[in-house]
Amino acid sequence: MRFFFACGKLSSMAMSREKYREALFQALFALDHDPDGEVVPILMQQVKIAKSAARDVQEKAIEILAKREELDNQIEAASENYTLERITQAERIILRLGIFEILFDEAVPGPVAISEAIRLTRKFGSRDSAKFVNAVLDKIYGSLS
Repeated sequence: MRFFFACGKLSSMAMSREKYREALFQALFALDHDPDGEVVPILMQQVKIAKSAARDVQEKAIEILAKREELDNQIEAASENYTLERITQAERIILRLGIFEILFDEAVPGPVAISEAIRLTRKFGSRDSAKFVNAVLDKIYGSLS
């Protein structure tokens, strides 16, 4: 059975959880460069999703960015030998997304958020950076218990 995902909730939209997270990563990446930018047309063209799905992704990205300072503080606290500036942009964005899901998205279990962050890192980063992302998210998730 295939599940569908939109804005942290299961829905009837024809977008898999993986595609949703990839679109969200790309929206966060674009908004990191231009915080006032409009990512709906970019998502429709690059990710090949419907306008309504792209709007949902943009709204979720804005929700995540509203907590950017808190998320970045979590990254800095959990990454002992790395300053935020030393972490690549792709890793920072994936960490923000993973931490947001761990701390604020009750629909996503912590281990799933970590696993998906590792998958995104392997796709948009490197194998070595996946180990780093795993360690940071695992530390944050472990501190919650």
